[in-house]
Amino acid sequence: TPAATESAAVPSTILVRFELVAPTADRVSLAGSFNDWQPDGVQLTKNPETGIWTGTVPLRPGEHQYMFVIDGAEWIPDPDAHAQVDDGFGQTNSVIVVGPRGVIRS
Repeated sequence: TPAATESAAVPSTILVRFELVAPTADRVSLAGSFNDWQPDGVQLTKNPETGIWTGTVPLRPGEHQYMFVIDGAEWIPDPDAHAQVDDGFGQTNSVIVVGPRGVIRS
């Protein structure tokens, strides 16, 4: 579930935290409209006790689509995102909307 705090270093972006519960995954990354859908663009870090993967990404205000990439091969939408859109390829992208003070809708 994304959460946000304001970034003091770069006021034009908001730091957004993404997380996914995937205890059996060896690696999880985040791909989206904000990184040209690069499957290894944002590597998440696993908490071995909880199996929760997290990562923080600086995002500009606006609407962003994204998916999690598990073990470099399995692309899945965020099960906790409130908004999903058809990606035109038979899958669903998650949507997050970021405003100047944080996440408006995830």
